[in-house]
Amino acid sequence: MGYVVEGSNPAANFTPAPPGVHQAVLAEVVPPLSEACPWGQKPGEPMVEGGQERRKIRLIFQINEADLDTGRQHEIHYAVTDKLGKNKAGVPSNFRKVVGDLLGKQLSDDEAAQPLDTDTLLGRNCQLQIEHMSSADGTRTYANVASSMSCPKGMPLLKVSPDYVTAEKRWEKRQQGQGEAVTPGAPSRVVPSPLAAVEELEDPFADA
Repeated sequence: MGYVVEGSNPAANFTPAPPGVHQAVLAEVVPPLSEACPWGQKPGEPMVEGGQERRKIRLIFQINEADLDTGRQHEIHYAVTDKLGKNKAGVPSNFRKVVGDLLGKQLSDDEAAQPLDTDTLLGRNCQLQIEHMSSADGTRTYANVASSMSCPKGMPLLKVSPDYVTAEKRWEKRQQGQGEAVTPGAPSRVVPSPLAAVEELEDPFADA
């Protein structure tokens, strides 16, 4: 199961993305944040002083469905470690898996060993399996990325809304007291973007 990401923010007054399989477009990659996390610690467990460091990046997706009450296009924030390797059992990292789904092919070990410019992933599509989870007290609902999948061949591409507001801009507005108190984890007020015609995107691992 993937990392749990917040889907309900009282300050923003929106509902979490609905459960199920959704087509998604990668809108933004937020740079890594380091947090103390000992090996073997499960999501949701309290941090342990002196634990190992793991660096997480936040993949922000827009999906092909909007909240009909607010007009906001649903966003999914998926936090993954910034590693393209495999664990001791040979299982690819969550980041490597979703990169492969965005590219339409899983990375070979040689490709995974190369540096990856995350800008080459922006605008690419995949499918996300979303599940709902409730907080311990039952007062909040979270949207959880359970898994990712490649889009079927020939599926029209979903494009990032032209009204998309980056996490940095949202944070700046909050710090300046402008508009809504929106954190980098909250969706912007946008409308569903139309599906675009199928188009070929450059493969970052293709031979020059």
